[in-house]
Amino acid sequence: MGVADSLVRDPNAAAVASKNYLMLTGFVCGGWQMARAARVARAKLDAGEDPGFHGAKLATARFYAEQILPQADALLKIVRSGGSSVLGAAGGAILNAGHEEAPPLRF
Repeated sequence: MGVADSLVRDPNAAAVASKNYLMLTGFVCGGWQMARAARVARAKLDAGEDPGFHGAKLATARFYAEQILPQADALLKIVRSGGSSVLGAAGGAILNAGHEEAPPLRF
């Protein structure tokens, strides 16, 4: 089931996951662009062009792959888990702590 299907089926759950979904998309797109840059940098290095600049590009891409991109896995798990902890009874208590009567959660 895709994101659009989820939004139609349960708009509140889709709204709960939206921030993490956007973060996931950003990390994955960033990794894609870093991989593209690394491929070009490797070709330029192999051709002997500007080793300082292209070496730094490769180092940056490696850093992103090792330190930043792994966060996408955690975000994917969060997105897939749904919003039951936020939208369920316990979630209502979390969102409305300190309120006498909990207002309905609406997005």
